[in-house]
Amino acid sequence: MGLALNPVTNDIVIAFGSCVHGWLLTYDKTTLKQTAIFNDTPDDNGGGGLWASGGAPAIDDTNGDIYVMSGVDTGDQISTGYNDSFIRLNSTLSVLDFFTPDNNLTLEEHDVDLGSGSSILMPNNTSNTPHETIGGGKDGNVFVVNRDDMGSFGSTNNVIETVPIGTTQWDNIFSTPAYWNGSIYFHSNADVLRAFNWDSSTGMMSTGSTSAASTVYNSHGATPSISSNGSSSGIVWDTDNSNYVQATPSSSGPLVLHAYDAADVGHELYNSTQVASRDTAGLALKFTVPTIAGGKVFVPTGGELDIYGLL
Repeated sequence: MGLALNPVTNDIVIAFGSCVHGWLLTYDKTTLKQTAIFNDTPDDNGGGGLWASGGAPAIDDTNGDIYVMSGVDTGDQISTGYNDSFIRLNSTLSVLDFFTPDNNLTLEEHDVDLGSGSSILMPNNTSNTPHETIGGGKDGNVFVVNRDDMGSFGSTNNVIETVPIGTTQWDNIFSTPAYWNGSIYFHSNADVLRAFNWDSSTGMMSTGSTSAASTVYNSHGATPSISSNGSSSGIVWDTDNSNYVQATPSSSGPLVLHAYDAADVGHELYNSTQVASRDTAGLALKFTVPTIAGGKVFVPTGGELDIYGLL
């Protein structure tokens, strides 16, 4: 899982975990002294890994609360701890609230992690609808969760909304969504990039995509990144790693960088195969995320960092 900086406490937040346990640690950014530690399955035989396909914890910049999504593995004990959960912690890593899907046992039996991606915090709504966090996992269900009352665990899911977007039974979402200007973007495994409407007055996400690209990505889909000029000129950037060869990574083909019109992702603006002699990227990897800064797009690949910009 990616690291993050808590803007309230100035702590570096690091989440990690194999299939055995999930751990969250914080360190003072200046002294690097450890300030807190949290294990999400302390009394279990295992589970709760915080891996999120490289996604980072989400942090509320008004109070420093931290949000993560945990995973599961076949054979994990699920009676205690926080397997397959949205978890809200304060800055000292005490659990404030959580949500666990009602089919947690099914997810555990089939190794279907909820935390195969990270969630994001949505903007404050314009009405009295709650504050929200949104994310989804391998079973393709996207959960719109009330951050003020997350729902814990019960016989039915106590969430604002559940939106199924998967194309297969399992192995769908391995990424973190992105939000811009009323749209939330997901790119699932074996699917195209999709935009969904998010209504700021109701807090509800559209049940179907409002626009969709045409290129299917395998090898876990992609985590989109957004560049824009405020609320105009939005571009969704993501990387197609379908050429990744897990058995022999050095024999992988090139990663492909794509740019889509954020107002209509069916309109592709650019991809790095269009002028292959100039723009072909390095070898494909799993879970790469483009970073946009200073008018350039930085793309990690197998063996090199590629930087794209205007000619």
